[in-house]
Amino acid sequence: MLEGSGAVPYIGGRRFISKGPILRVALIYPPDFNRPTMVFGALPLFNACLKARGHATLLADAGAEAFSYALRPGVLESYLAFFDGAVESLEARDDLTDAERAERDGLRRLRAYPRELILECRDAARKLRDPECFYDPETYRRADRVIRTTHAFLNSFTPQFDPRNQTFSEDLYAHLTTSSRDAYFEYYENDLLSRLEDFRPDLVAMSCPFSPQVGTGLDLSRRLKGRFPGLPVVMGGTGVSDAADLVLGDPRFYDYADFGIVGDGEEALPDLCDALEGRLPLDQVPGLWRRDGDTVVQPRTFKNVDLDESPTPDYTDVDFSHYMLPEKAGLYTTSRGCYYGKCTFCPESFRLSFRMRSAERVFDDVKDLVERQGVKYLHFFDPLTPPATLARVSRWVAEQGIDFHWYAEVKFDHIYTRRDFVETLSKGGCRQLQFGFESGVQRVLDRMKKGNKLDRIEVILRNLDEYGISMAGTWFVGFPTETEEEARESWRFWRRHPDTMHLSLYTGTFSLGPEVPVYHNPEDYGVEIVYGDDGYARCVPLDGEDWDKEPLHTALHVRSDIEVTICGAGLLYAAHAPEKLYALRNVNMVGPTSMDDPPLEERRAWVSKEIHLEPAPDGSGVLGYVAESLRTFELDATDRDILLAMGDEPVLLGDLFQHPQAPSDLRERLARLVDRGFIESRDPVSEALATTHPVA
Repeated sequence: MLEGSGAVPYIGGRRFISKGPILRVALIYPPDFNRPTMVFGALPLFNACLKARGHATLLADAGAEAFSYALRPGVLESYLAFFDGAVESLEARDDLTDAERAERDGLRRLRAYPRELILECRDAARKLRDPECFYDPETYRRADRVIRTTHAFLNSFTPQFDPRNQTFSEDLYAHLTTSSRDAYFEYYENDLLSRLEDFRPDLVAMSCPFSPQVGTGLDLSRRLKGRFPGLPVVMGGTGVSDAADLVLGDPRFYDYADFGIVGDGEEALPDLCDALEGRLPLDQVPGLWRRDGDTVVQPRTFKNVDLDESPTPDYTDVDFSHYMLPEKAGLYTTSRGCYYGKCTFCPESFRLSFRMRSAERVFDDVKDLVERQGVKYLHFFDPLTPPATLARVSRWVAEQGIDFHWYAEVKFDHIYTRRDFVETLSKGGCRQLQFGFESGVQRVLDRMKKGNKLDRIEVILRNLDEYGISMAGTWFVGFPTETEEEARESWRFWRRHPDTMHLSLYTGTFSLGPEVPVYHNPEDYGVEIVYGDDGYARCVPLDGEDWDKEPLHTALHVRSDIEVTICGAGLLYAAHAPEKLYALRNVNMVGPTSMDDPPLEERRAWVSKEIHLEPAPDGSGVLGYVAESLRTFELDATDRDILLAMGDEPVLLGDLFQHPQAPSDLRERLARLVDRGFIESRDPVSEALATTHPVA
């Protein structure tokens, strides 16, 4: 490929020539299907790495910019018109293929997304960027639901491809041969590609930390190649690395991108620039995959970078106007890998090559980010942020009086039982800690090899409460051998600690893939692995005893606070309005589940103001959309009649049982409607805490 240090590289039969002494590199973050609230840390990090080698950069967070583009005058309306036309076109035909029939049915479900909510989006975005509106919980929640509904609707036109699915490769490459239009098409054609034409890049580098970005990245690369034939494209990030054999080992990948990088990119990406300039053989670029003719060439060298050698992330080229926060906030990692590395539900990649950036370098970065770059809010985005790093950085932040607020992802380590340690974090700007709670049952925690002890958790919660640090915790249900009663006990644990466990970050049911230890030793966990018709692997208990997780999952999902934390609102509220944090909890907004107190018959409840009922295509019932969970459910005529009978004002649910036409299964139906979020009520526990026990 390269002949000598001065050779011009050939890739796929094309010649690339730098237009100057440095390369012009477009750093692109492909759409990740998350609403735009904070820029992902890879863009500012690689921005700094490339600048340190003398290269010029252009940054584009494609998902965030595409959403801003959609808010331009007339664009949302054009997408809605396009949607209507697509549905009407399919409904007018009686010769649909199976695939077209599935597309029609999927589009019909999108009719349940309320137009009036979507068309509020421009005003909602303005409110989320306005501090006065943002810190008013009622205004914030309404605006956030509008943004999430609109974002979900627009993303419904873009398929998500999951490497854990058996049909991933065939589905992905079949899609890439079509010319379908989605909500990113106009942004690419009318904005991003024009900016790239002006910038004239020598290389496009895409960072894909999440697996769905493999699909969106390749789709964007396809469009880039159509506009700029010969422009080299490289893709990297954990979304690529975790499925390297599947993604990069497939020769078809190189029909759309030229290179893939596995592992650390801080040095590999600048080294690739050197190779494209003819100063380095391609085989010496760490972690580089490529294709030579019909042969996929795997890396000959890998390198774990010394994290202290990486420059401070450079946010100066980030356009913060695309993000739905009133403050500049960012993500930052202090380490690679996981210092604990034993949890049996986590991907193997978390166990590899744990390394830390020194506390001194982290503090230097924090000081620069706050004082020079104006980024005063950070999410330490490590798998687990090392406690020693947090303590030392916090001590120096406090000593120098730096105006800095942060939260970190941590575990219930013994160090957090020390009051002096927690006090140090609080004085150093810690406003929220996200713990891996996972389960409220010790047996299940032990099976996970989590290392959590429930009695230790109680002590830690008291310490956090004493020093004004809000607690958020991730958890899920369905780990192998967990019973339904044990899963419900995890929720009850949260309900027993409403004053110290502030945000319940329920993440869903246990996710199984080839990168998870359970997949490789299922018999050790009392299960066997089977693949369903949908292409996903599932755990089936060897003893034949299983339970339906969907009803409980639905109830917990609509009450999860994970969106509040992901978007940064939890940190900002904890920093500036901690007394209002309880008002953001979803259980406070939606109300208790059907299994909680008070009993259904004793609740004053109402139909949610942010649901939408759309007649089902076959006329048998309705499609019901719930804005809080972004889910659409099929409701029959009886469910519809219950909601209509409740009217617009709060009613005592017990009165419904006295109605002469009440169905015999009314209680079961009410429980289902409550758990799905169609019927809301106030949570007496949360309401009392909002006034009697503020977070700080």
